[in-house]
Amino acid sequence: MKFKFTLFFFLSVLGFSNLSYGQCSSGQTTRTFSFTGAVEQFTVPAGVTSITMSVRGADGGGDGTSDGGSGGTAIATFSVTSGEILDVVVGGVGMSSSSLGGGGGGGSGIIRQSTSSILIIGGGGGGASNGPGRGGNSSSGPMNINGGAVVGLGGSCSGCISGGFGLGNGFAGSASGAGGGGGGGIGGFLGNLAFPFPQGGGGGGSSFIDPSGISPSNVDGVDGAGNNENGSVTFCYDTPFCNGTDISGLQPPIISFIESTCDDNGIASGGSVVPPTAAIATLAAFGNTLQFFDFSSNSWTTTLPTYNQSQPITVRVRVACTSDLTQTGVERDFVSNPATCTAIPTMSQW
Repeated sequence: MKFKFTLFFFLSVLGFSNLSYGQCSSGQTTRTFSFTGAVEQFTVPAGVTSITMSVRGADGGGDGTSDGGSGGTAIATFSVTSGEILDVVVGGVGMSSSSLGGGGGGGSGIIRQSTSSILIIGGGGGGASNGPGRGGNSSSGPMNINGGAVVGLGGSCSGCISGGFGLGNGFAGSASGAGGGGGGGIGGFLGNLAFPFPQGGGGGGSSFIDPSGISPSNVDGVDGAGNNENGSVTFCYDTPFCNGTDISGLQPPIISFIESTCDDNGIASGGSVVPPTAAIATLAAFGNTLQFFDFSSNSWTTTLPTYNQSQPITVRVRVACTSDLTQTGVERDFVSNPATCTAIPTMSQW
């Protein structure tokens, strides 16, 4: 529609495009979730202590003449613990109708599974009815109402259009008035209270950010700017690589041996583990350390194993990050092949 295109162009020129949201800083790891209609899980990677979460609610549905509101965006950084599980809900677009008010879009959000507490929600856009739907998070709409941590369809009713799947159900629309279901989010309001029309669209949901969130920010959706888009959830976090490099696939240098030999008396002599001096120096220049496994103490060390002149030994080696020894590369085993000698009896033994 001309109105929607003009509005999007105007906002883009002013720098308010939602394209800038959900983008991570250079060098950060990005994980984005799209709409599936089900709750998904994200396990916090090892070493990650904080995650910036960007959530956008889904757009509201249209009424055949006007478009629903676009979903709102909420952003904040939260402290996390390695291994903990976060439940991820991505809102679905509200249903459209040519004869009824459009359904509100589903809210997108994240729940800390261990405490069942909501961390953040981006409100779904409102459904259209006799005019454009309200944008999600809109400060002019209802705020902080009906904020239960409920995952499912937005407010639904008999004889009206349901809101989209999402986090934080809106109120149900009125069956007699055929109002659209409220948008997901904290306080998706029912259509007949949001608009005084008999076929009111579902109201947009407002955002929510837990007080523990760092640098919280909201970006309201735009009235009537819905583009029939589902919501999204993006995680941005620093991967604790060694000096910015992932060494998990790094192969250690080859370990070689000077093997023992049998002397004139049939006794094994000589032999050693050759220290990979050049490789150790190169690794050190990049902040890495070469480690050897000590089978006697069941631990890793930087001490080169001692050669055995008569028995094979296994030298297990890997690369580790000097500043964080929990970050390691590939482990490899190298086995010596000492001489097998048969002692020659001396004259006194004959």
